[in-house]
Amino acid sequence: MTSHLVKLRDVQSAKNIPAPSYYSSQIAHCPLHTARKITEKIKGSATLVAGIAECAFYMKNTGSHGDKDSSLFSVVLDWHDVTFGCTAKLEAAFDELIQEHDPKAVFLVTTCVPEITGDDVDSLAESFHSEYGITVAVVHTEHFKTMQESAGAQNALGACIELMKPGDKNESVNILGQGKKDFKGTELSGILDAAGITIGVYIPDCSVEELECAAKAKLNIVVDSNAILLAERMEERFQIPYVTFDKHIDPQRVFEAYEHIFSCLNKTLPAAVNIAFEEACKAIDEVRNKVSGTSFFCEGTEFPIYEFNAFLCEIGMVPQLIVTEKFPGKDSVELKTILQHSDPYVMQRLNQKMLQTMQEELKPERLFGGRRGGGRGKHKIKRNGFDAIIEFVSTLTECREEDIWDREHEGRRYK
Repeated sequence: MTSHLVKLRDVQSAKNIPAPSYYSSQIAHCPLHTARKITEKIKGSATLVAGIAECAFYMKNTGSHGDKDSSLFSVVLDWHDVTFGCTAKLEAAFDELIQEHDPKAVFLVTTCVPEITGDDVDSLAESFHSEYGITVAVVHTEHFKTMQESAGAQNALGACIELMKPGDKNESVNILGQGKKDFKGTELSGILDAAGITIGVYIPDCSVEELECAAKAKLNIVVDSNAILLAERMEERFQIPYVTFDKHIDPQRVFEAYEHIFSCLNKTLPAAVNIAFEEACKAIDEVRNKVSGTSFFCEGTEFPIYEFNAFLCEIGMVPQLIVTEKFPGKDSVELKTILQHSDPYVMQRLNQKMLQTMQEELKPERLFGGRRGGGRGKHKIKRNGFDAIIEFVSTLTECREEDIWDREHEGRRYK
């Protein structure tokens, strides 16, 4: 099996990472899927998808399409629309949507067919805005341009800027990429609350009215990388700086993110941040000797993939296989760190049969991000900041039956 793979040291770009099978993905999702998950959270808005029947059926089965209180609607394009354009049908559908449901804003979502045929949906959205007096934001979800479903979420979040209105700045911060319910209780939430910092808008878990006021904030904190496009657009249009606070396994990166946040807000860094930093470093030191020399496969992680593997290398663990479609570039610090310690195999995808064969051949001692039983593995971290680091590090020395190699069970378990 490994004869079909390449070593990380030999990879020059993402195109060099092999995909030793003919399928695209075990759970291939169109960007339309993640775009829908974003737009339906914005209360008071409606989502109108323009696509062929298959797209409408896909939306019906992945969302709340067709429910009585659904805000998701589809315009089904036929051969005539493909040949002569879909403008007339979209105009009729939009008018019906406004008359029957009266949304406060509309996300007009394009799919592959109108993108290929060249229908100018962006200009059409502007005409709708002029005629009906409501904001119409276009979300492009053409699947033929990317294999990443996350592109839909990125474009949908980026389109949210069209609903924002300029206003007098206040001292609040926006949370981009996470809802209030999920954000409350996190380490970052606690640090901000203790410092008296007010949260403005949680995007996309908000209403149209709240989104209109989002440009008043002093700072955007990006807690999901899918929201970086929106943060960049808000910085360009409204001069609102942003700080990324995604999950990091390196305590120094978390500390620097906190420093950046409080520097932008002209506030003193809380002592609690220094204490949490020391606790995270201590937790890492306590497991270093216990896991040194442990070999592993990395199928996926909640942390940035190369940062994660570089961290494990630095505490003495040995990567044998990294599953990823990404390549950070030859100048990446994380890539150099990994190659200083090891030279793992790398591949784009891994199904159960491949995993079993490679386990038999390489005999890794740990597996991160496995899909046994249809799940995402036992290392899904729900927290952020130093808490996420401490939570993950604590799993490294746990001895779970499903994490142990056992050849008597056909390579499905670890011991």
